[in-house]
Amino acid sequence: MQGWGQALWHSYVYENFFCIVFKVHRKTFDLEDYGHSTPVDNP
Repeated sequence: MQGWGQALWHSYVYENFFCIVFKVHRKTFDLEDYGHSTPVDNP
């Protein structure tokens, strides 16, 4: 039971970790894309 709880805890941590990383990466990517595309769209 302890091993099952540990496995569940690790999956929970990894899922949240990747979710947070994906959100941060996507947010920074959107900011960079916005910064690069704005001068082109609005000369």
